[in-house]
Amino acid sequence: MGSSGRRRYLIWIAYAGGVYGRFNAMAKHPKSPSSVMSLLERVISETLRIDWRQARISPSSRTDAGVHALRNAVTADLPVHFTPVPSIRDPNDCTQWKKCWNEALEDYGFADSLKILDVHPVATGFNGRYHVAYRKYVYRLCVENPEVDWASTLSYYGHPDAYPHLGGFGELNHSWRIRPPFDVYKARQACALFKGEQNVASFYPFDDTELTNNKIPGWELDTMRYFLSVSLDPGQPYCKSRDPVLNAHMADLYHCYNFTVVARSFVKRQIRRMMSWIVAIASGKRTVDDLKWLLDNPHPSHWLRFNLKDAPAHGLYLTDVVYDPRMYTDPVPQYQLGWDLSPPPHVLHGRSQPVTLLHGDKDAR
Repeated sequence: MGSSGRRRYLIWIAYAGGVYGRFNAMAKHPKSPSSVMSLLERVISETLRIDWRQARISPSSRTDAGVHALRNAVTADLPVHFTPVPSIRDPNDCTQWKKCWNEALEDYGFADSLKILDVHPVATGFNGRYHVAYRKYVYRLCVENPEVDWASTLSYYGHPDAYPHLGGFGELNHSWRIRPPFDVYKARQACALFKGEQNVASFYPFDDTELTNNKIPGWELDTMRYFLSVSLDPGQPYCKSRDPVLNAHMADLYHCYNFTVVARSFVKRQIRRMMSWIVAIASGKRTVDDLKWLLDNPHPSHWLRFNLKDAPAHGLYLTDVVYDPRMYTDPVPQYQLGWDLSPPPHVLHGRSQPVTLLHGDKDAR
């Protein structure tokens, strides 16, 4: 049980990144579920019938706008005593919470954008960000088959960016569709350079103002990362038809690949920048030696030397966040979240005092 009559939980969620402008609630507002976190706050508070500011939640991994998640974790501190909606007959049964939350999301039109996968209690000293063992991301690529006569195929649709197959529309917000050439051997050579311990300062983003003022964050931050796995493997189309003929036609038009990377944490937009380098090398626009130089000379400003853009966010998926199960009940070491250092919100006449949450490890994604 948490302090001041509160208890800590770990909530597992999946969501479609393209639906939300951002992941975190930049400005908490009870009427604007414009982010994954603010929507989750509203679902919890309305079904448990608590003030929305009492639903204290903190994500383990903050994804960029447009990035999808098949399995992400959120730490939540909730009051021990509350009177939930009638569909939650046992206030202590987390299975009923999950069912009720998903039903509420479905009732209000969010069933395809956010889903609660699981809920279970954890010890007070558990921190969903710091106790992560590793995170797994997958970036999906769709490469046009060079053997297809795309010129005649697309001329029928009258637009160079048309999708000549219904499956192509299915990939629109779920992968990065690129044109050949794409050399798989060179792409895997690039993947191999990232394996093991690397200083990824060159992949740390900054804006023009910081560059003009000669204040580039990232150089003074801890940008050392250890990659457990970096690979490029054959993938599958995002959507499949009941008709095997249509599926075969989709496979003839596109070659699908999954870029998989596993590490404990990443800097902001790092994986999308890694993906842009792999595609640039596989297409012949950059070389393996260029990437090697970037890794051997880590500094945020060096990214600008190669004139590459970040890979689109909609091709990236957070597929798993993994913990040592022993940390759930006996976390070592024990951590405090920002709300552990703040007094509980006092609800007066339907209002509560705002609480500032302090999130550490800002680059753990």
